[in-house]
Amino acid sequence: MPAPRRRAWPALALLFVLAALAAPAVAAPVPGWLRMDIPATGSYLWRYLPPGADPTAPLPVVLFLHGAGGAPENYQDYVREA
Repeated sequence: MPAPRRRAWPALALLFVLAALAAPAVAAPVPGWLRMDIPATGSYLWRYLPPGADPTAPLPVVLFLHGAGGAPENYQDYVREA
């Protein structure tokens, strides 16, 4: 007679809890520009959080798409106040 199959979910649940406890705490976002690299594509984006913005409250998102072979850094001065 074959041995009864054990359920793996208790062990998986324990691993999930331990991983969650070991994960670093997420810090509040720092105002200003933050470069975020996208390794899968070799690309990147810039996130800007205005000073005085409350990161715990919903904020509008402005998506700026540049083109013509330029770099996003070339447009930071133009979009900062928006």
